[in-house]
Amino acid sequence: MGPLLLNFVKESWHMKDKTDRHENMTDSGPGTFAYIFVNEVNSATRSHVVAVGGNVLLNYRIIAQDSGGRAYRNQSYSMLTVTGDIAVVHYGPK
Repeated sequence: MGPLLLNFVKESWHMKDKTDRHENMTDSGPGTFAYIFVNEVNSATRSHVVAVGGNVLLNYRIIAQDSGGRAYRNQSYSMLTVTGDIAVVHYGPK
């Protein structure tokens, strides 16, 4: 169907570890930030492929353009690019 090129940017101002009243660590640090962001990118990419009429993304790549922030100020940002080729695959008997 055609090529796919999507760019995503996410920024957070709440990067720190917190402890709740039961002394369980609730991590909202850089690992959690990255995990949530990649899941959001995958979800948006999947929705875009379906929206244009495809059912498969070939040659799927996520490229980290830039990531960083100021840990001492609880800030983080990330930029990701997703590329691939949208196609339609028909399943069934030959």
